[in-house]
Amino acid sequence: MSMTDLFQVGSTLQESHRIEKVLGEGGFGVVAQCRNTKTNMHEAVKINKGDKDNAKLAQYEMEMLRHLSSLDPDTCNIVRFHGFFVHEDNVCLRFELLDQNLDDYICEQGPIPLAEIKSILYQLATALVHLQSVGIIHADLKSLNVMVVDSFDKPIKVKVIDFGLAQLSSSTTYDSPVQTFWYQAPEVIVEAPFNEAIDMWTLGVIAVDLALGASPYPGDDPYDVMRFIIETQGQPADHILDRGAATNCYFQHQTDSRQRWRYKTCDEFSNEYDYCSKETRYYKLSCLDDIGDMMAKRDGYHPDQSLLVQLIKEMLQLDPDKRIKSSEVLKHPFFSTSHPPSAIADTSDEQPLWYHVEKSEMAPHSVPDSVESLVTLFQISQEDNSAADSGKSSVISLADLFKDHQED
Repeated sequence: MSMTDLFQVGSTLQESHRIEKVLGEGGFGVVAQCRNTKTNMHEAVKINKGDKDNAKLAQYEMEMLRHLSSLDPDTCNIVRFHGFFVHEDNVCLRFELLDQNLDDYICEQGPIPLAEIKSILYQLATALVHLQSVGIIHADLKSLNVMVVDSFDKPIKVKVIDFGLAQLSSSTTYDSPVQTFWYQAPEVIVEAPFNEAIDMWTLGVIAVDLALGASPYPGDDPYDVMRFIIETQGQPADHILDRGAATNCYFQHQTDSRQRWRYKTCDEFSNEYDYCSKETRYYKLSCLDDIGDMMAKRDGYHPDQSLLVQLIKEMLQLDPDKRIKSSEVLKHPFFSTSHPPSAIADTSDEQPLWYHVEKSEMAPHSVPDSVESLVTLFQISQEDNSAADSGKSSVISLADLFKDHQED
């Protein structure tokens, strides 16, 4: 029996949350839109499955919430946590109810206007600055994990959600399960040591998605993701590949060449791992400059297009040590330089500047759900804040939380 069968519309959780709509279902359980009958307010409730493994996942997520408790959800562009309760054996996390995820928003709107791209990227970079300030790597940033607060409000307001895969920057391990395939940074694919720079890589992928309405590296397997990256940006440097525990899976070591590593051909990889490489790109970019050319052809030329491409190049820097920092993003000329509408030139009748960019038969937004998305997050309760201030450990155990809940 599925979770949606167990928690149907009209049923009530813990005598206080009436289910009005199921927002999503994944391996963890379901997320439901509920009306809190005590406050008469709508909330998004993540109902975790009652088994032992999912209880551990719920515990881990609450540990991450503890580390984020000092951040203001609104100024930091992070979703608000309202608390939790236990319904039978299911841990239920209560979150601020937001409108729609950024992936759906892009699907509805198409490629996003430059002014809105600026606003969204600035808000997301601001969120990363604050996460870094408390030592957190989101590790699963993607358009599904960015929520539009209200799609009818302008200027647009977005918030980051789903900290179920978040990592403490002080204790990451190369084999940690981080990032959905389409958004995986090169160092993650080869299982090299990583840091908060992986969040900047995913922000760069989101930036391309906003500009073109399609993800640049939509591989169904890390092999294809890395292949797409190499075909567009070139191969990561040897010193990055040397650190990867899984580099040998995708690259062949060689001693008779200037480069120590050669990417395996599709046939070589298929013979070793029984995986057939697939072409899943909507646009096949020969280089990142194609992005600006495509925007100019579609919308007419605007000076900010080249600034956006420059920013994307710095976000998608193959070397994580050279990748732009979130604090540096906020100072980038893309945000600080203003060009009037008169700066736009119509190039719609000219020869396309991106004639070499091929278009496949794939839809631009058929995003996989290999890592399930939550639908909202956070601000720890006043009781938990006071407990933290009194010197309690920052790591919450489910037993402690359940005890506190029952005492309440």
